Amino acid sequence: MRNIVKKFVVIFLATIITLSNFLNTNSIFAAENLALATGYVNIPSWITKKELNVRSQPSQKNSKILGTIPDGSSVKIIDATTEDEDNDNFRQGWYKVSYKNLTGYVFGDYIKIPQYAKDPKIKFSILDNSKTIKLKDNYKNEENTVILKALKTGYTSVAVMKNSRVLQKVTILVVDPEVEDLNVCLDGDLKYVGDKAELSSSVQVDYKEFNNTYKVTYESSNENVLRIANNKVEAVGVGRATIYAKSKDKVEAIRLNIVARVKSIEIDNNFEIEVGEVIQLKPKIITYPRNLRSPKISYKFSQSKLPVQRSVTFEPDGTILGIREGSEKITISCGEGENKRIEVITIHVKESTLKNSLIKNLVAKYDIKENKLNINLSWDILNGATNYDIYIKNELSDSSKYELYKSITQEDFLEKSNTFISFDIDKDTKEIAYDIYVVGRNEEGTSKPSNIESIRDTIEKEEKKEEEKIEKP
Repeated sequence: MRNIVKKFVVIFLATIITLSNFLNTNSIFAAENLALATGYVNIPSWITKKELNVRSQPSQKNSKILGTIPDGSSVKIIDATTEDEDNDNFRQGWYKVSYKNLTGYVFGDYIKIPQYAKDPKIKFSILDNSKTIKLKDNYKNEENTVILKALKTGYTSVAVMKNSRVLQKVTILVVDPEVEDLNVCLDGDLKYVGDKAELSSSVQVDYKEFNNTYKVTYESSNENVLRIANNKVEAVGVGRATIYAKSKDKVEAIRLNIVARVKSIEIDNNFEIEVGEVIQLKPKIITYPRNLRSPKISYKFSQSKLPVQRSVTFEPDGTILGIREGSEKITISCGEGENKRIEVITIHVKESTLKNSLIKNLVAKYDIKENKLNINLSWDILNGATNYDIYIKNELSDSSKYELYKSITQEDFLEKSNTFISFDIDKDTKEIAYDIYVVGRNEEGTSKPSNIESIRDTIEKEEKKEEEKIEKP
């Protein structure tokens, strides 16, 4: 059996908490029956000691005093005996009671149980028209209980009634507390993919007695980076993500940047380039787990030198330019702190020769007008070259071989930084397909060929059609 009013309050509180509303109520006492009820200590006035002994057994002689209960205190009755084993003077025998953390036997004469508790059929009624709460009968689930639903903030009164008699009145305040402070704690470091941590929070509201009743929910701004389940966070990918902790209208954010663990850097230890040659270093970063986006790669000179002593220059993206003969050591690093990995490479720069050079960035733009193919060619200047040879191949011809089409001098090319070529197209040609490349040349030899530019197009011929004459009727 259960304490009626206590259960009533518990159900009410649970209901209000679910709705994020709360209440305060005055204390009341009631009981369902004598076997399991709630009573209170009632020591007669003629007894000086206003405390009731709690014993280990229902006996005054053969039991140990476990503690005392102050006069007027509410106790829960667990069991009852009909008579006293040692003293017939006590009409009510002994009660087994529970008070705070104390459980034992007390004299039944000193426990007062309201008369209405013997017949627990009671009802609940709202005493005003404020429409602050709504009552819903809970008899099918639990006798003598009712579920309260908060409709709005404010005061109201509920009566516990037997028949037409009001046994007790309860004053209820329905409030909607504001969250004043939300503190979020991340138990563990989240830096690298694979790291895990646990979230915990504390909420402070303007009704402090409800601080522990407000729930906090967590959300990740990017589930591909941070994944949250059961207040546990796992870093599952590389990138930036934010953890949002929410309680009612209060939001706190934890911003994180997750990177991959760097296992190693793979790159050749030695490179050979010529003066004026440009290469781009492409170190391979091995991550753990593999194939993740690596942290930023950094480059720096390994040795201290004056600028005039440097053999190369480099850009932040690892682009290396040979500027004079010599060797240069470059330090490549990836990651930070304990996650940092380093490799040192050597760049050997030698004097440039034309045969080891190539023309870069050949671009061909064209148009077709009056059965002529007009091509505008441009490329990067090649130091050391005195002439440029232009080779063209017609893919649709029978020979389909590259042939020297034109040669121009370095001086002529420097004037305009481009050159035009043009040739006739047969009027019956419906399709063109040309490939073009350029080489540099001096008296020592030729350079490596440039990239190949391809020209592909379909020529549409306009045909005039005579209109048929239609004889009018």
